[in-house]
Amino acid sequence: MQSPLSDDELTDRWETQALGGSGVSHIDHVRVAWVLHRRHGRLEAEERLVLGTRKGCDHYGVPEKFDERLTRRWARAISSAIADAPDSESFLDFIARNPELRRGDLYGKPGEVPLAGGRVNPDVVRVGETVRRPMGARASFIHDLLVHLGRVGFDGAPRFLGVDDVGREIVSLLPGAPIPGTEILSDSEIQSAATLFQRYHDAAAGLPDAVLDGHETVIHGDAGPWNILWVDGQARALIDFDEARPGERLEDVGYFAWKGLRLVADGPSVSEQRRRLAILAETYGVDVDGDLLDAIEDAVAKLAAKGRAERWSNGVLTQLEEERAWQRQIRGRLR
Repeated sequence: MQSPLSDDELTDRWETQALGGSGVSHIDHVRVAWVLHRRHGRLEAEERLVLGTRKGCDHYGVPEKFDERLTRRWARAISSAIADAPDSESFLDFIARNPELRRGDLYGKPGEVPLAGGRVNPDVVRVGETVRRPMGARASFIHDLLVHLGRVGFDGAPRFLGVDDVGREIVSLLPGAPIPGTEILSDSEIQSAATLFQRYHDAAAGLPDAVLDGHETVIHGDAGPWNILWVDGQARALIDFDEARPGERLEDVGYFAWKGLRLVADGPSVSEQRRRLAILAETYGVDVDGDLLDAIEDAVAKLAAKGRAERWSNGVLTQLEEERAWQRQIRGRLR
């Protein structure tokens, strides 16, 4: 409910914690942010909103509800929405033009901590001992996959726990942290990743034939070190299954060989890449043969095709073509 106070009176009382009761409603908090931006501009408005929200939470005896990240996100969203508005626009006109700002859960809730890792789905947060993620078009397939993995005892993936009140999937929080794709993995890290992929592929291969659709297993589909949780240098679990689909085991192995081992011109020397590729292949249980080398090239080709379909920048597409050409050039030296 919106307070009957004028915009200025509401804001002045809010800044001095003189509103009484239990504080302000969500819509009045938006109104305060709108007034602060009008008075002080974007940068000062954000700092005043953060300071006032912190003081308000302390004043009303709920300091645990203060979430600086969330407050700053709201401040920036409101300032962005104001940017193209006429100076004469009232708050009622403003909120009518931006009705999504009425939703208090639009940018998450207090106590949510952003998590790193993954590339497909960046809006991932921790809530207690769970992880909340927006659901994509293939959510039901991914949920069925995670349920199956839990049922067969595979502990290298999160457990699907349901859907929260704002429509995000809930999965279990696992220990570990991802590694950027630019890092050079150690031999033991390569071996542990290969073992994790092998265990995952074995577990996913037990899905019904109707799901596998004639393929060996359900591949992860974005099998880079950024989608693995690492604990003490060991691959603990896979995360971010948004690209999972029925496929062949070598698709993930080839993709990881390319991305995880940095089989690129500015990666390790070719002789070192050959040695590291042999470690990956031996640990997983395949040969460094034409099939594996084809899988590596196919990984680049498929990502390039995806990039063209999604209209990635010319710079990225050119880089992918250069990497594919380089792999063809050194192919014979990797065996």
